[in-house]
Amino acid sequence: EFRDAFFSVIARHMMAKSLIPLFLCVILPRLVMGWTAVVKNDLSRRRIRPILQAEVSLSELSAKVQNRLLSQTLEIQVPGPGAARELPEENMMKMQAKKKPLKINLDLLNWRAKREKKRGKQSSARRIWQMCIDLDKDDGRAWLALSRDADRNLHDPNLAFQYLTECLRHTPSNVHVRQAYGVLLERQGKRMAAMQQYEIALRHDPNHAASWVAKARLLDRKFRLGRSSLKNAS
Repeated sequence: EFRDAFFSVIARHMMAKSLIPLFLCVILPRLVMGWTAVVKNDLSRRRIRPILQAEVSLSELSAKVQNRLLSQTLEIQVPGPGAARELPEENMMKMQAKKKPLKINLDLLNWRAKREKKRGKQSSARRIWQMCIDLDKDDGRAWLALSRDADRNLHDPNLAFQYLTECLRHTPSNVHVRQAYGVLLERQGKRMAAMQQYEIALRHDPNHAASWVAKARLLDRKFRLGRSSLKNAS
């Protein structure tokens, strides 16, 4: 109502003094520009509001992710300066309480075990590999490392078989462990059983090169033995 009264007063004043050209040329364009600016400002606020809300949601999500990452054991994830050299028992219990540890934790533990092995600390390496198994029974790297250690360093093939058998009980589709199991069988003269292990591994993963190589070598040995036996018979 005030706006209508204001414009009516201006119109009567302009009609009285014949200021219509001035209104059309100067005042009206400025009024239109001012009104357009107000409308644009309102539209921009309406567009910015969802963006601000999205930024708030994104910041909340980032905070949640950061808290989740920080809740993990950083000295296990990143063994940087100041990190503990040994895994604390409290962190060990927390990680055991989880269903599945982070893959990076297992990777770093396996890397630490290999480093201890290179330094000649076999007992420390075995302890870390056993820790990997306690954290995740499906981690075939630790089972395989302990089996090789038992066979090569401890000279206990039965213990090596036990490690691989237990690993295959948890992860029967692990082609690396199954191929290693076949190699141990082949070394004990159980060629048929070894061939079965290679074939099972290739059924799980037809692209596993080590199983193909092991199978080819076993077939070559069988062929050579068969040819030599024929020569001796003749």
